[in-house]
Amino acid sequence: MAKEQPFRAPLRQAGQSAYEELSTFVDEQILFNVMAALVVALLAAFEWARWYFHVAPHPVVATIVAATFGASVIIRMPKRWRMARALRLGEMGERMVGQELERLRGLGYEVIHDVIGDGFNIDHVLIGPGGVFTVETKARSKPKGGVVEYRGDVVTVAGHTPDRDPIAQANAQADWVSALLKRGAGMDVKVRPVVLFPGWYVEGSSSGRDVWVLNENSFRKFIKAAHERLSDDEVRRAALALETYVRSRA
Repeated sequence: MAKEQPFRAPLRQAGQSAYEELSTFVDEQILFNVMAALVVALLAAFEWARWYFHVAPHPVVATIVAATFGASVIIRMPKRWRMARALRLGEMGERMVGQELERLRGLGYEVIHDVIGDGFNIDHVLIGPGGVFTVETKARSKPKGGVVEYRGDVVTVAGHTPDRDPIAQANAQADWVSALLKRGAGMDVKVRPVVLFPGWYVEGSSSGRDVWVLNENSFRKFIKAAHERLSDDEVRRAALALETYVRSRA
């Protein structure tokens, strides 16, 4: 069944052209030349070893090794290609959601992206009048007619249960940020966990639930309707504590 990218492409970021130019330069001018030099050096070392030990050429053995390695690469490539496409889609989804969240600054919100913990990361943290929110982005290619269902504490995507429980993941992230704000800002804040499926239609209401499972459009509506929980001073304190932590990990 054909699948499509369910959300529009994100806008470009500040400095993206420079980053892409740097990546291309490193790949083509540095890594390529280093790998080429290593291959030539290995060939030279192999020839010197043959000369020193008086070893005759063995083209059959070399062909078998090359064929075995080539077959292994060919067999594994489709899976790795699918993984690369999934990673690319995930990266685009996070950027698109991040740009949507940036638009909430006009409502008094602070946005902090890609918060790194020990062995995990939180895609986005939103801090503002309506409280503190952790936002986990789940970018998935979508089959025709596919929907996300949120029933009870169970999420299914196009009829399939994700390998990693997004509800448990979101709750763990929210608890971690809550503990960080307690340590860093002396604030006892209940953090709201959010799971976003950009571009998907989500069946099942998040109203009254501890975890919101939404698309980006519904999330904007939920945020605008959120009751005021934090003062301007509390927003600044919480944002400063999280920013201080993020910079300490840089």
